[in-house]
Amino acid sequence: ELLAAAPAEIQEQMARQAKAYANQKAGLIKALQGSSRNKFTEDQLNAKSVDELEMLVELADVSPAPFAGRGIPMDTDVSQVG
Repeated sequence: ELLAAAPAEIQEQMARQAKAYANQKAGLIKALQGSSRNKFTEDQLNAKSVDELEMLVELADVSPAPFAGRGIPMDTDVSQVG
């Protein structure tokens, strides 16, 4: 109700923040699910806050893959260089 009465700029900013929060949370959950040591269900992870998920990611020594700025993979076969 309060957000509906807010100016359009505030509504847009809140929508962007909500989307960023959801994306961050999804990335943290995916990182934890990728660990063979993860014993949490997806529902259990979704019930946790981003702060708690960040602590679990640090504890598990996994990190969400940052995709920003990634280029095309390079061929690492150096035997044919020269």
